[in-house]
Amino acid sequence: MDHLQTDIDSLETEKGQLKEKLKSIGKKTISVSGTDSMMGSTSITSTLDNKYYVQEINALKQALNNEHQQKKKIMCAVLRQKLDRLEPLPSPTNLKSLDTKIQELRKKTTDLVKVIIV
Repeated sequence: MDHLQTDIDSLETEKGQLKEKLKSIGKKTISVSGTDSMMGSTSITSTLDNKYYVQEINALKQALNNEHQQKKKIMCAVLRQKLDRLEPLPSPTNLKSLDTKIQELRKKTTDLVKVIIV
C-alpha cells in the first residue's frame, strides 16, 4: 500500500514538473517566433516538443489513474476482509418488549402531531 502511495506521489510530482516545463517552453516559443524570422525552425521544434510533452502528460495521467484504480481495489479487498472478520451483531432477545415500546412511541408521535395541527 505504501509503495503504491509513493508511486502516486512521485507521478503527481513529475506531472507538476512537466506542466511547468510545458508552460516555460510555450513562453519561449512565443518569444522566439516573434523576434526573428530566422528562428522559424526553432519554433517548429518547440511546437513538436510541446506535442511530445502533451503526450507525455496524457500518458502520466493515465498511469496515475491506473494507480488510483489499483489502490482502490486493494483498499476495497482489505476492508472486505476486515468486514468479513467481524462478528455478527447479536439479535435482540426481547423483541416483544421492543415492539411494545415502538408502538407506544408511534402513538405518542401521532398524538403530538394532532396537537400541533389543531
